[in-house]
Amino acid sequence: MLQNILFIGATGMLGKPVVKALLEQGFEVTAMVRNPEKAAKQLPFNNLELIQGNLRDKQTIERALIGQDAIYLNLSVNPNAYEDDFHTEKQGIKNLLEVAKHAGIKRIFYLSSLLQFYNSKWWVLRLKKEAVIKLVQCGIPVTIFYPSTFMETLDQKMLIGNKMLLFGQSKYPMYFIAAEDYAIQVVQAIKLGDTLKGNIEFCIQGEQSYKLNEAAKIFSNSSSTQITIITLPIAFFKLFTFLHPQLAYGINISYALNNYREQFNASTTWKLLGKPEITLENYARNLKYK
Repeated sequence: MLQNILFIGATGMLGKPVVKALLEQGFEVTAMVRNPEKAAKQLPFNNLELIQGNLRDKQTIERALIGQDAIYLNLSVNPNAYEDDFHTEKQGIKNLLEVAKHAGIKRIFYLSSLLQFYNSKWWVLRLKKEAVIKLVQCGIPVTIFYPSTFMETLDQKMLIGNKMLLFGQSKYPMYFIAAEDYAIQVVQAIKLGDTLKGNIEFCIQGEQSYKLNEAAKIFSNSSSTQITIITLPIAFFKLFTFLHPQLAYGINISYALNNYREQFNASTTWKLLGKPEITLENYARNLKYK
């Protein structure tokens, strides 16, 4: 049984719900973080162990892996970064795998994205494709989660004050899923442990599918606060992506979301890991605004 989990990326938007779910189910979770004091305020769980470490530093990785059965990776590209910078899903994964091969790790769990299947020359999506290849070929069994768009993206990425900013119009619907439902599926996947042999892939999707503007409208209508939806012309802003990497990241991720034709492939995931229950309406209705 996989009991001791090293969690890398616990303080991110999708990290905390998974950490919480694992702890509630009795797993021993150690979060490797750059700043334990800061992380303790973001992750207020009494039974969570924090250890200082960085994917740039193999010695701290080696120390964090002592006594662990599995690794859960919740990594992302910094929107302010350039292609030639250090990236956790590139050089960081390389460092981790070099150490993990000798640490007795039984399985690695990795949060990827369905968008990495989108045919694009954007270096961020290419980096994510290459990360999957590294993990699949590393010699340690890997479970990869490919999620659709998370509901949290609407309020934590697109909502500024009472305004929700959308770049362009999406052509195809997305199967929105809440991080809380995803966390339950992760717990079940880890409970299955090595009863599932070799490398495994799970498509993570919710039951409801909407185009982004439709989802924004449902979110706005269900919210306890008044939200104004503003759609910005993506073609215009694309002319200025050279000005700042964060602008380039936002435009490129929006363009990919708008143009990726997502297919429903979560039937096997639901059968093995459970069916998501949170609707977009309930998600928005239960949000607590500061």
